[in-house]
Amino acid sequence: RLNKKVLILKWEPTLPTDFKTINLKLREPFKIDKLSDIYLDTFTTAYKGSYTAFDNKPNLSSYVLKIDQFKIDSYSNDPSMHNSIVVPNEYVTTPTDATSRKTHKKNKLNFICSINPTTITEITGTITGTDGQSAMFADNEDVLILEFLFIARDG
Repeated sequence: RLNKKVLILKWEPTLPTDFKTINLKLREPFKIDKLSDIYLDTFTTAYKGSYTAFDNKPNLSSYVLKIDQFKIDSYSNDPSMHNSIVVPNEYVTTPTDATSRKTHKKNKLNFICSINPTTITEITGTITGTDGQSAMFADNEDVLILEFLFIARDG
């Protein structure tokens, strides 16, 4: 039996915003009692309508997520992707009203990092394109849903 906890985050850019900064207060403290491994279980986006900004822009080929509360030790030759979670943008073409919702991960349980016992009351960070600057969202009705799985280590 796994000792696991699930953290589901829903982020909607609100005006005024740069459409990149994440600042979420949790409804109640999220307590981690033991050294745990964090996995990204789902990464889903929903756009209000078509988002033509994806057209022919290589820097929007992946979402780059940085979360201040997680010690993400990933390495890259690109400083924009260093210590980040990179999720491929699965849109083959520009999203339309009929295709504005998408789960962008192919694999379940992508390892993110380990975390020591702590209590999390907020999640802060950024979501950008691969250049570290480009906004991946363009409307205050767009939505990003993240599901993280925390699995406590034995012992």
